[in-house]
Amino acid sequence: MLKTISKIALLKEQNQGFRAINLSEQLGNIDPFIILTNFWMPRAFFPPHPHAGFSVLTYMFPDSEGTFINRDSLGDKSKITPGSIHLTQAGKGILHEEIPQAEGRTCHGLQMWLNHSSNDRFVEPKSMHANSADVPEIKDSKSLVRVLLGNYKNAVAKIKPIPEVTLLDVYLQPHSSFVHEVAKDHISFLMMISGQAFFGDTHLEPLSCLKFGEEGNKIEIKTVEKHASFLVCTGKPFHEQILLGGPFVMSTNEQMHQAKLSFGKGEMGKLSASPILNINRMFELV
Repeated sequence: MLKTISKIALLKEQNQGFRAINLSEQLGNIDPFIILTNFWMPRAFFPPHPHAGFSVLTYMFPDSEGTFINRDSLGDKSKITPGSIHLTQAGKGILHEEIPQAEGRTCHGLQMWLNHSSNDRFVEPKSMHANSADVPEIKDSKSLVRVLLGNYKNAVAKIKPIPEVTLLDVYLQPHSSFVHEVAKDHISFLMMISGQAFFGDTHLEPLSCLKFGEEGNKIEIKTVEKHASFLVCTGKPFHEQILLGGPFVMSTNEQMHQAKLSFGKGEMGKLSASPILNINRMFELV
């Protein structure tokens, strides 16, 4: 049985000094996903900053012109090239910086904040990385499914975050289809990237986003005369209180106080800004 639709949104780009689309503002509660941003960034904007209590995922779409450099206070320095994925498990606290490797080459990517349970807010921080060649793919003459997180058919993603989630990057040629079964207790949604497609009678165009309801267990997307590329996200909610405190995500006021105190004491480490980062650009954001 096809999933029902609980919300349909046509996402709008935001002026943040770079092009960005914030999915979570349109979809409401999508725990275990907290914040999702589809961005196009041509140059560095953000200096090193802290995170704690959750995980930060960055995926560079295969069509990205540029590459991101990820650095953190644990010593990681990774290139997030087109098609690659990087997960920073912030846990009890970490500083990181993600910026384009070269100015003027636009990086098209997705940043996703993944929730932790209250018991896992303060796990040890670490970084996980998968190069484009390490991302499992299921493909045939009409379709390509990149398994970024979780599993699809017989493919299992290399990166395993704390929440139980699946993230699929799907490309369909004209006159083809994609089918994915979703566990009944999982939340699920879809975001169109390019082309045109249909979910039942619902027409999907670029920046269309569907949040699926609780009824049904199957997502089926079909194309007709045009191709389509889209993201499919599913995950098991924690059904716990979520407190957002800037770069920290916690379950209780006590946890939030602990995270801020830890950052203030310098316990999340140190990370100097990259030489190419002009700190004054922070103030260009509107």
